[in-house]
Amino acid sequence: MKKFLFGLILVCIMLVSCKKDHSKDHGTSTTTHKVAFNVGFSKSTGAFETSNLKTNGLKENAADTALTNHADVLYFAVYDSNGGNITTVKQLSTDPGFGSYTDNLASGTYFLVVAAGGNNLIVSGDKAKYVDVPRKLSTDVLAYGFDEDINNGYLSWHPFTDDTFYKKITLNVTNTDINQSISLDRITSKLVVNIEDALPANAKTMYVLTNPSDKFYIGSGTGSISEGNNEIISPVSAAQIGTTNFKLAQLFLTSAPFSVNVYCSSLPPPPPYTNIPNIIANKNISNVTGQPNKVTLLSGSLFGGTTTHSTGGFTVSVDTTWNAIPITKSF
Repeated sequence: MKKFLFGLILVCIMLVSCKKDHSKDHGTSTTTHKVAFNVGFSKSTGAFETSNLKTNGLKENAADTALTNHADVLYFAVYDSNGGNITTVKQLSTDPGFGSYTDNLASGTYFLVVAAGGNNLIVSGDKAKYVDVPRKLSTDVLAYGFDEDINNGYLSWHPFTDDTFYKKITLNVTNTDINQSISLDRITSKLVVNIEDALPANAKTMYVLTNPSDKFYIGSGTGSISEGNNEIISPVSAAQIGTTNFKLAQLFLTSAPFSVNVYCSSLPPPPPYTNIPNIIANKNISNVTGQPNKVTLLSGSLFGGTTTHSTGGFTVSVDTTWNAIPITKSF
């Protein structure tokens, strides 16, 4: 009996020893380190207000690095070295500690994506043939939602009409904690259309229709191929009849060259999803481009005015002050 008990004790000691050796070999997989980040903007980032477009004006604000002045929501998305999503945290501008993020990660390499924008901004897996794509760095997107009708095979992403910011960084977590500040970059551009000639007496509504990118791939930092439809609709007041340099503006996501269609109608705006009625003038400007944090200016004659340009079309320029030399194209 004593021999049996001695043998049993010896086996238990061996098993415990083996377990201790196994844990030591993989100790870094369970030891975590604190990673903390504070988010802000580069000093060259200025604000763009769309509310004042009702009075046909464009306003450029001074540089402002306050996060709550630029963003309603903020995302922190962490991915492992293979691009798999570990966690995604959403913060609202009204949340305490908005712009600060703390996590605990084991030693290794990670990718952190930080994005900020308007209320409807999402970080999401892409959609393919109306099926959700699993969350992965190479296919995840920033977007402003979508409309989907599976029965009729319809999927439409919403345009980027809110100011949007982004940064992707690589985290190498070793045996020390990380405390870092992150400066986000603007990924949106601004389109300004300037009608140089006088608005005729029968002008009631101005339209600008575009088809820029409608989702942003966070892994590559690029916009999708131009797919979506975006529009500006601006009523023409009696006081604006006969005036020149009428401006319309909107934000858009930088993408491959796209087209811009400018229309003037003699009637008030129609109901949504209907054709523009009574068009009295229109222009199509193709191969329009943009750059992040810059303004693309399209300027020219819509009603057959005397203004001419050597290019035979709208002038296009890019402004950078929103960062200060415009991309100009004439029409």
